[in-house]
Amino acid sequence: HYIWKHRLFTSPVLKAVSGENILVLKAGEHNHDAGPDFFNARIKVDDTEWAGNVELHLKTSDWEKHRHQNDKRYHNIILHVVYEHDKNGEQNCPVVELKPYISEELIHRYRQLILPQHRIPCADHLTHINALTLRHWMDRVLTERLQHKCEPIEVLLAKTRNNFEETFYIWLMRALGLKVNADAFEQLATLLPLKILAKHKSNLLQLEALLLGCAGMLPTKSKDDYARQLQAEFTFLQHKYRLNTMPVERWKWLRLRPGNFPELRLAQMASLIHQSSHLLSRLLETKKADDALLFFKVQASAYWNNHYRLGVESETTASKKLGTTTARLLLINAVIPFLFMYGERKHEPHIKENALMWLEHLPAEQNSTLQEWAKLGVNAQNAGDSQALLTLQKEYCNFTRCLECSIGHKILNSNV
Repeated sequence: HYIWKHRLFTSPVLKAVSGENILVLKAGEHNHDAGPDFFNARIKVDDTEWAGNVELHLKTSDWEKHRHQNDKRYHNIILHVVYEHDKNGEQNCPVVELKPYISEELIHRYRQLILPQHRIPCADHLTHINALTLRHWMDRVLTERLQHKCEPIEVLLAKTRNNFEETFYIWLMRALGLKVNADAFEQLATLLPLKILAKHKSNLLQLEALLLGCAGMLPTKSKDDYARQLQAEFTFLQHKYRLNTMPVERWKWLRLRPGNFPELRLAQMASLIHQSSHLLSRLLETKKADDALLFFKVQASAYWNNHYRLGVESETTASKKLGTTTARLLLINAVIPFLFMYGERKHEPHIKENALMWLEHLPAEQNSTLQEWAKLGVNAQNAGDSQALLTLQKEYCNFTRCLECSIGHKILNSNV
């Protein structure tokens, strides 16, 4: 399919099994559904130009094995292309055997890619790839990533009946929970709507009581004065708003660093809403990535200076600010994809452009995958680059989707 689509033949004129000369004018549109492999192809058979569909098989006998002779969808095939001709069949069209027209070098390069010696299949060829080719492909992969991230946001948006502020609140809560507690944070955000929190924006104690109470984290009996205060506030508010609570078993602490404990993250979320309950609106008004980072650098209330969990005093005392690294991750994984989706839904390209600009101004992440790219001379200059390279590795390299990758395509179509 790839060879036909890109016309990677050693000769412009192909000889049909029955002797006609075949000139491919247009390979056609690749069909990924049932029916012929390529639609609307154009070929010249000797001196006559034909237009129609093309079917591809490894062997000529596959035509009958797949019972195409009894399928009306294949009655207007203008050319049957096979890798190897093994049998004269019942097709009412010329048959072309491609095997003599495929170079050994092309096959060799293809095998190098699909049977890689490295995590990045094209590692041995990357130094020969034009920087512009790489740049364009990274930009496209980054856009693919953002569009893919938009899909679960769209699902949430449908659930909130297109309430963008509420959807952003749920999406942000999910991101705060990391992979371990993402579902639990989303469930909590669904149980406790933003409009209720907004009514208590000016009272940080009540915000914490609502979040921790609905999360099922407030003990009914405690020797801790602050925990008792929170419980008293929540008892009143729960009755007022008829709020449900989550079973505490929904939350996970195992293997989490103390700074990521869910109680602390919820206390920081309370401080964020205390600062502004119009989370999305504030970020839409923000022009620079640095200002967006400052928006997220909130500090939990004083109680948390020597606590990571309710009622459990820590050995050290320090203000519990949402750190720079966490704020960056929230921007990269939650805020920027949401703004990208928002700009697309509202037909406001400047919002999408601003989101992409933030990625350019945020520093690249650091991990083993990016170090591997760097060893091959591909360095991430910013968060946009690092996200593109991580996505390229995860979605293409790991599945050897080299034929769908611009880098793989360049390698197969050049003298590399």
